[in-house]
Amino acid sequence: LHVATLLHDDLVDGAEYRRGRPVAHTRWGNAVAVLTGDFLLARSLSIAAETGSLKSIKIIAEITENMSQGEIQQLIHQGDLNLSEKDYLTVIYRKTAVLIEGACRVGAILAGAPEMEERALSDYGRNFGLAFQMADDLLDYTADTSVLGKKVGADLREGKPTLPLIHAYSLAEADERTFIEK
Repeated sequence: LHVATLLHDDLVDGAEYRRGRPVAHTRWGNAVAVLTGDFLLARSLSIAAETGSLKSIKIIAEITENMSQGEIQQLIHQGDLNLSEKDYLTVIYRKTAVLIEGACRVGAILAGAPEMEERALSDYGRNFGLAFQMADDLLDYTADTSVLGKKVGADLREGKPTLPLIHAYSLAEADERTFIEK
C-alpha cells in the first residue's frame, strides 16, 4: 500500500527523484506508474483479505480512503498561506500518519494483542507518523539535496504550506509576510 501511494504521489507532485533515484514515472512513463500503483493497492487489499480478519481489511480500506483525502486536502490548500497548524496536522495525519497508525494497529490485531495494546500501538504509529512528516517537511528547508535524495525546497516550489512555512508566516511582520507571499 505504501509503495502504491508513493508511485501516485511522485506523479502528482511531478517529482523527479526519491531517495536519490529517478522516480518510476520518469523511467517508465505515467501510465505504467499509475497502473503499477493501482495493482499494488489492489494487492495490498488482497493480502489483507488473506488474513481473514475483517477488522484488518476495514482498517486497510480506511487507510486508503484517508490517504487519498489527505492528498486531495493538500492539493486544495496549495498556495494557501493562511492554512492553520491544526489544518496542517489534519492533512499530514491523513496523508502520512494514518498509514503507520494502521500498520501498527493491524500488527497488534493479527498478533492477537489485547485491546489496550492495540490502542497503544495505534497511538504510537499515529504519533510516529506525524513526527516523521514534520521532520520530512523541515528537511525540505534545511537538508542538502545529496543527503535528502530529492530536490530541497520542493514543497515551497509546489506551493505546499508545511509547518515551517506556516509557523514563520504566523510570526512574520507585514513586510516579511509580503516577502513570503512573493
